[in-house]
Amino acid sequence: MVDTAMFGGSFDPIHLGHLHLIHNVFIKTRYKKFILVPLFANHFKRGYSASDSLDRLNMINLALEDYKILYPKDTDIEFIVEECEIKRQGFSYTDNTVDYLYENYDFDSKLGLLIGDDLVKSLHKWHNFDKLKEKVKFVICNRNNEKIELENIDYECVDNIIFEDASSTIRALVKENRDISSLVSPGVNNYVKQHELYRS
Repeated sequence: MVDTAMFGGSFDPIHLGHLHLIHNVFIKTRYKKFILVPLFANHFKRGYSASDSLDRLNMINLALEDYKILYPKDTDIEFIVEECEIKRQGFSYTDNTVDYLYENYDFDSKLGLLIGDDLVKSLHKWHNFDKLKEKVKFVICNRNNEKIELENIDYECVDNIIFEDASSTIRALVKENRDISSLVSPGVNNYVKQHELYRS
């Protein structure tokens, strides 16, 4: 039996904080398969796009290859990079993507949904939240050391180390021609350099 969790985000770029979070969830929960879903566009950053979808997809795949080197003991972890939101284009709601995953994948149990504790207070505002909460188990990761107390919601908390390697910080460092090798995996670092991303 393999339990699966969805991890959505801009991944612009994917960084070591993302990989470390996956590692923590892998070793501290029952989730062994992770579906990474890069957003086409972010509801909270309308009109914003730093690198195009193909670059972000390429960097995600490179980072997942590097994951095997960074965490060699995670031998039975599985990854899927799902492009449904990019192919759909426009703005996608989480409940739409969850429905798509249930329609296109077979899960041994309820799908896990990775979120940061900073999003918990606004969950009730999510699109079709009453339906979404019946379909997923929220896997709440530590970002702000928030105290979590939820009722009538299936969830578990992950006591992970907080990484401050925000993608926006990495983009700013690249724009200033500063080194980001300590913040991203080797494959991603090389890709950013070779393709001159985030320069403008």
